[in-house]
Amino acid sequence: MKLVAALALAVSLAVVFAAAGCGSSSPVAPYAPPITETFSGSLVLGGSNIHVFTVGHVGDVDATITAEAPISFLPLGMILGSWDGTTCTPGYQSNIAQQGTSLGGTTTATGAFCVRIFDLASIPAGVTVTYTVVVTHP
Repeated sequence: MKLVAALALAVSLAVVFAAAGCGSSSPVAPYAPPITETFSGSLVLGGSNIHVFTVGHVGDVDATITAEAPISFLPLGMILGSWDGTTCTPGYQSNIAQQGTSLGGTTTATGAFCVRIFDLASIPAGVTVTYTVVVTHP
C-alpha cells in the first residue's frame, strides 16, 4: 500500500511540474543579488572625480554619499549616469549633494555606468574634502 501511495505522489508531482512549464513563452531571468561597490576620493576647489562601475543586469541602481569630511554638510555636485569611456552623461543629478544624499533609478540596459562627484565652487580655497560613495547595482 505504501508503494502505491508513493508512486501516486511521484506521478502527481511530475504532472504538476510538467504543467507549470506549459504556456510559458519567455524564460524567467535568474535573480542576481545586488553588488555593492565603494569609491573614495578627494576634492579641492573646482575639482571633479568620476567613478566607473559595470552593471551586468537590469534593475535598481543607487549611489549614496556615506562620508564627507572635514565638512559633512558642504554641498557638492553628484551625477549618476552612463559612461561612454570619456564622459559621465547625467541620468540623475544633484547640485546640493552632501553626506547622506542618494541618487537612484532603474537601468533598462547593462554596461558601464558612473558616479561623478564635483565641487560647485563651495569648497574653500586651501581645503581638501574627502568623500565616500557607496553604489549598489544588479
